[in-house]
Amino acid sequence: MTIDSDGFPAPPTLVEHARRFRAEGGAPAVPRVAATVLLLRPAGTGFEVYLIRRVAAMAFGGMYAFPGGGVDRSDSETHLNWAGPAP
Repeated sequence: MTIDSDGFPAPPTLVEHARRFRAEGGAPAVPRVAATVLLLRPAGTGFEVYLIRRVAAMAFGGMYAFPGGGVDRSDSETHLNWAGPAP
């Protein structure tokens, strides 16, 4: 494992991919509004977390990620009544 400047471990293949991307003049992706869903279930003394493995042909192919995706403008047009504890 390689440790980045913030102290986070990164797999050597990911570090090499990032270096090659930068050396070849790759442009960073433009940020966009997105949502992530975390699906958890109790397991032993902790939790199991649902992850997906990205298709090899996609950006960051072969990497694991939480399910989610882009936010559509119509997502904010639907207002559901709150059901649950008081905020």
